[in-house]
Amino acid sequence: MLYRIQIEQRFDKQKAVIEAVKELTSDFVILTGMAYFGNNHRPCQIIEVYQLWLDNNLKLCIDKLKKILNTSQILVMQYMVTKVFY
Repeated sequence: MLYRIQIEQRFDKQKAVIEAVKELTSDFVILTGMAYFGNNHRPCQIIEVYQLWLDNNLKLCIDKLKKILNTSQILVMQYMVTKVFY
């Protein structure tokens, strides 16, 4: 499974965020950019984690991120991914 955690603000506490995600997994990617919603746009960052099983660890990680970033909502998307190598 590929999990995308979208945070609609820049990380001013990036070190704390990285440590929280490292407790979940050691393999992840942080993408930085802009989120566009119609005519509105905001800075946003996406954390991508590929794991077969995350269970309750994902919820614990999201709860830590909410506390670190002082936000009430974090969007998490789950995708089924087939690995393809060329």
